[in-house]
Amino acid sequence: MATPNTTFVSGAILTATQQNNLAWGTVGNATKSADQNVTTLADVSGLSVAFTAVASRVYLVTVMLNLYSAAGASCGVYLTDGTTTFQESIGTIAAGYQQTRSFSTYVTGLTAGSKTLKIQADASASTTIYGTSIRASLAAKMTVIDIGAA
Repeated sequence: MATPNTTFVSGAILTATQQNNLAWGTVGNATKSADQNVTTLADVSGLSVAFTAVASRVYLVTVMLNLYSAAGASCGVYLTDGTTTFQESIGTIAAGYQQTRSFSTYVTGLTAGSKTLKIQADASASTTIYGTSIRASLAAKMTVIDIGAA
């Protein structure tokens, strides 16, 4: 396999192998459209991206959520495909405060075929995940990007 950081010179020919090593771009986006309260582990509605994975590719997933807890809570946010948890963010939200959780992570080792990556959340006390019903700028978002060959 040609390395993705091959130096190209004038007159060089870009091969199919080299082209296949390059990033293919955005696979999908999701934006939450309504507020959601969570306590027990649940899928965050609207935050899933379904796509056809290609074996031996690297996917970059970015997630941003705004959380609020009136009582204060420990809250976990998880990137999963329903079987494997690829990333988690666990922390405490002070009573009456809003907290932004964001992370980016690489997902590798997917087999070829239809995949759905989704966000799940749980909390020790009722916690609101903002959607666009409050302010569009606070809406939870998720993006999956193919960044190249593994």
